[in-house]
Amino acid sequence: MPGVSVFVGDTDEEAREIERTTQLADGGFEQSLAEFGRAFAWHDFRQYDLDAPFPDDVLKYAERGFYTQAVKVVELAAAQNLTLRQVIEITSSPRRGPFVGSPETVANELQRWFDGRALDGFNIHVGHPDQFKRLIDEVLPILRDRGLLRREYEGTTLRENLGLPFVENRYTVARNAAESAQPQSASTDEQKNDVREDAAEALVSSH
Repeated sequence: MPGVSVFVGDTDEEAREIERTTQLADGGFEQSLAEFGRAFAWHDFRQYDLDAPFPDDVLKYAERGFYTQAVKVVELAAAQNLTLRQVIEITSSPRRGPFVGSPETVANELQRWFDGRALDGFNIHVGHPDQFKRLIDEVLPILRDRGLLRREYEGTTLRENLGLPFVENRYTVARNAAESAQPQSASTDEQKNDVREDAAEALVSSH
């Protein structure tokens, strides 16, 4: 289930303006530079010369990050011979998303992706409380009316609602195993004591 950003307006044009304004307000160049290393396992790119060619040895840091995304960045920089500053500016510039528009437009696009089997569901990101309210009050009812969204849920957890079995915590498994072994251990000790007592009785009898 990919993460998607949703922007809802009274009209498609208004929603696009909300999208653009929100993206521009998210932060300036310094913040973009500080957050740029996310795909590279949060490698700090502030240590490099902004106006020098994009560093070509940073993919090794992405092995513990978002490697595919990092590869695209490195390939973009190499193909266009970009500096670090230019890469930051390109990757942080506002982008038009697919799930932007009036409630009907957003619902249609969400359904189009789902019906096209592009995905099994969405992790929806909403950047402002007002947008969250519009999503809940205006977009989701349309999807419910189309039978694409549940009205009720079987359980209270994501695992239950996806019909997945519960997996016992490994520490719980270890604890239960230890507790199960204790009576057996105690029984073994009792058997050892019985053997000692029998041996002692036999020794006394022999004398």
